[in-house]
Amino acid sequence: MAEPKVITAAIALIKVESIGGELKTIGRMRNLRITENIRRGRVVGLGEVKPSELPVLEWSGTVNVGQYAFKTDTSVINALSRKFSSTTAFIQSLLFDEGINIQLQKKLKKEDGTYAYETFATVNKAHLTSEGLDISEGQIGGRDGTFEFTEPLTYA
Repeated sequence: MAEPKVITAAIALIKVESIGGELKTIGRMRNLRITENIRRGRVVGLGEVKPSELPVLEWSGTVNVGQYAFKTDTSVINALSRKFSSTTAFIQSLLFDEGINIQLQKKLKKEDGTYAYETFATVNKAHLTSEGLDISEGQIGGRDGTFEFTEPLTYA
């Protein structure tokens, strides 16, 4: 049996986990940049100038997300919702934030001629740290967000 052919570039679908544990797709990103950083220490012996070891001290991950702004009620930026009756309700949503999951998918053409999406990587528990809105004359507006995540990027 032949391997399914990839026919488009990867896309990123934003999925939020419901209280019942079900993943719901809430948006599609126009661009995405995932960065994982590893901070290392230096172990240098007495009388030495070069390190003998470089142990890992810290790992961190960030995701920068861009979306078109024409559909604002189901966007990734609604991880930080703006529909609150009071500032107190907004603050409570920040305090009880559980993060969102971002699944990177590729579109495949199956043998029967139909198409399917297959997840090839997942960012789990991404927490919004900043957001922005862009409106330019003659252009499509966008909403951007930066997230930090606490688990390494995993590939399927």
